[in-house]
Amino acid sequence: MHIKNQVLGNALIYLVANVFNAAIPFILLPILTRVLSPSDYGVVSMFLVMLSIFSAVVGLSMNGVISIRYFQLGRAQLAEYISTITIMLVFTTFVAITAVILAGDWMAYTTGVPVGWLIVAVVVAGVQFVVNIKLTLLQVEGKAKKFGVLQVSQSSINAIASLWLVLIAGMAWQGRLLGHALSVGLLGLVVILWMSRDELFVKPHAWREHGKDALRFGLPLIPHAIGGWLLIAGDRFIVKENLGLADTGIYMAAMQVGMGLHMAYEAFFRSWHPAITKSVTKDEVKNRKLLVLSVYKVMSGAFLALSIYCLLIWLVYPWLVGERFSAGIWIALVFAVSAFFGACYYSTAIFMHIQNRNELLAINTFVSGGIGLLLSFILCQDFGLVGVAVGMLIGKILAFIFCWISANHVFPMPWLRPFS
Repeated sequence: MHIKNQVLGNALIYLVANVFNAAIPFILLPILTRVLSPSDYGVVSMFLVMLSIFSAVVGLSMNGVISIRYFQLGRAQLAEYISTITIMLVFTTFVAITAVILAGDWMAYTTGVPVGWLIVAVVVAGVQFVVNIKLTLLQVEGKAKKFGVLQVSQSSINAIASLWLVLIAGMAWQGRLLGHALSVGLLGLVVILWMSRDELFVKPHAWREHGKDALRFGLPLIPHAIGGWLLIAGDRFIVKENLGLADTGIYMAAMQVGMGLHMAYEAFFRSWHPAITKSVTKDEVKNRKLLVLSVYKVMSGAFLALSIYCLLIWLVYPWLVGERFSAGIWIALVFAVSAFFGACYYSTAIFMHIQNRNELLAINTFVSGGIGLLLSFILCQDFGLVGVAVGMLIGKILAFIFCWISANHVFPMPWLRPFS
């Protein structure tokens, strides 16, 4: 009962923070879609695509291990662990910047984003990695209020800076990107000072041991992260190459509205995942049937939220985005359904994390991402933007199915007999 109350209490705080966090892009959307052209919005979209790619590579997906090692290491050991990961982050960031400089002309041609802004994306990804470490620590410590304040502060600075730079300074798409970079930079500085005060940055004596452990966790997740990127961002490359930057902007606006539902799902999982991890680690969950019922309740709640959200999209979308972007309403609905299957995916993926079988998660996600991307490319030829979105939805459904099967393989539970 205590765990249930804690989950619900923290989930409510995460939900409020995530709703506010999600509301800011929605507040920006009707303003930016009336100030920026679809092509300008397309550049913003491709910048965010590259940012997601760099985020998957910079840091080598090592920050996720902190939520597990937090329960296994003492405070001093945890500080050394975090310091080791941070040092490795600095190195990988410089490597990524070098790669962008060497391949800059090709990358700029492919994405439509100038080389200078691609370098900015690498730096932003590196700083956001540090911010995410602190967010992870606040999450596993159950400090939902501080988590919410940090998350909302970043989003607020992002919104205010972007609006000022676009509307007052007249910087068009450059202002939107600079606003995003400034928000991450300022919060990164705050987090670095915060973690330094908490003595989480120390000279790591066991850096070889911690580094190898973090790499064992993170390296298998890189294909998983790339597969996730294929599901989330590869479609915009298809749109940009086949339909142009303007359609990329329309697609991006629709995706932003449709995936707004993901923020509500994420709020719940931020609280649910640590509680499940802690319970299983301490052998408090002895009856796996109850765990199955818990997952099914999560899926049912996610479906109810999907139904309400789709109705809202149908009613307000044309007003929300304006006439130049209104053609994307069906795309927004497809992305909302995709967010639902993403919630189903995360409700089962946690068991592979617990069993440290991330290589299966990587294979599953990479395969499903590749299939989704291939289908998007094929469907784009005849069905345009809607075809691309449907292809990615199929990839998301496959990711959930593969993940569910794999989770049952490594952590068997009575999925078909929860009441027997």
